[in-house]
Amino acid sequence: MAASQRRAMIGVDGWSEALLLAYRGDTAAARSTGMAQIRQASAQGQGGLADSGRCIMVVANLFEGDCEAAADAAMPVLQHDAVFTAEQTLPEVVEAAVCSGNHEVASDVFATLSSRTAAAGTPWALGLHARCEALMSKGEEAERSHLDAISQLGRSRATVDLARAHLLYGQWLRRAKRRRDARRQLRIAEDMYQAMGAKGFVARARDELRASGERARSRTPDTEFDLTPQESRVAGLAVEGATNGEIAERLFISPSTVEYHLAKVFRKLGVRSRNELGQRLRPL
Repeated sequence: MAASQRRAMIGVDGWSEALLLAYRGDTAAARSTGMAQIRQASAQGQGGLADSGRCIMVVANLFEGDCEAAADAAMPVLQHDAVFTAEQTLPEVVEAAVCSGNHEVASDVFATLSSRTAAAGTPWALGLHARCEALMSKGEEAERSHLDAISQLGRSRATVDLARAHLLYGQWLRRAKRRRDARRQLRIAEDMYQAMGAKGFVARARDELRASGERARSRTPDTEFDLTPQESRVAGLAVEGATNGEIAERLFISPSTVEYHLAKVFRKLGVRSRNELGQRLRPL
């Protein structure tokens, strides 16, 4: 995740850097930064920057499981309705409201989200809409929405939101007692977050995997080579003849991330080419 060039926030180089603190699991630092931003910006009459601080609070509180605090932090943002800041907060508020059992707020916010995503009509917007719809639905309707979210977001460049869709679908499947299906989705989310460096969400996915009955993976040639699950997937696709671009598309990562993983695989296995890689991994 690359940081943007937004105006600097207190204690970090930019707004995106504060968001990264939350995604990396350093929620205490993220909340502290958000609160400091709110105080300073409010004192200077800069409402937009104050709302940026509140957005950080929303994500940090939601990650910590304090859904009510996340929804509370978001309310001023939605009331001010600043362009982009409000839109990026809407999906978080739906999740927070559903999580806290405040279905009235969830319904109101979802109605606003529905009108705006319909107007946008992009895979990203439609994917976020479907993801939120899944949280508010039950049974087959919920599952259809989860699958729609993954399908739509898979056609966008919003990799972070796609990983979140896999994570939420995995959680839903686990609660529906479909543990094998849940583990499949949760492993995808874990690997995607691992590739992004979002350690906080990696931990969250692993917690869900343990809750689903996931056991330590058995020892195989790839674990003997000390390859991570994502490195094994990249290596396997490379051996099958997939290009870096094709691997990136199938694993929902960037071509540069594919190159990074392949370089690590080559180094670990002591090979210099894909042909050598195929010979080395042939027993797999």
